[in-house]
Amino acid sequence: MRVGAVLLASGASRRLGRPKQLLEWQGSYLINKIIETIENSNIDELVIVLGYKHVEISKFINKPHQILINTSWDFGKSEAIKIGLTEIALRSDAVVFFSVDQPFLTTELINQIILLAKSSDADIIATRSGDIVTIPMLFKKNVFCSFDGLKGEEGGKKILLLPQYKSDFVCWSDERILIDLDTEAAYQEALQADFE
Repeated sequence: MRVGAVLLASGASRRLGRPKQLLEWQGSYLINKIIETIENSNIDELVIVLGYKHVEISKFINKPHQILINTSWDFGKSEAIKIGLTEIALRSDAVVFFSVDQPFLTTELINQIILLAKSSDADIIATRSGDIVTIPMLFKKNVFCSFDGLKGEEGGKKILLLPQYKSDFVCWSDERILIDLDTEAAYQEALQADFE
């Protein structure tokens, strides 16, 4: 099974007031830390979807990867998802979606998702921490067609709820995976949590 990855990084970070992609994290920019984590996993290919301020942000990405531009970034994440999937679907049997604002993503979590996907007959593998289902989420090729109908801010969770697909979960005990960086307060909280 060839597994591709789509890093969703096209939003405007309106509530934060500055690009999440360029937040400082562990001595680097957040987008580079996320890319490095994905690179060190068993993912076969990575594409990055940029949108808002893509010219500026792309200058700070350390390593060459295929960068796709979402010109409709202000219409919600569904457009970024479809752009990334269209490219990955050409060469992959499954796709994992990542968000640029999950600073506590680990290579171990990614590899557990891929391992479960290869041994399970489930169509979708999602992350569950406590009672909350979150990304990363893996979708096998037979699910790809269902993404065509996504609109606005709809994403993988809508596909996960479709009755025709079977789902399985990686239970992840580190609840810091649920921290996102929508506000300055959340970013400061994440910086503190990094020492826990």
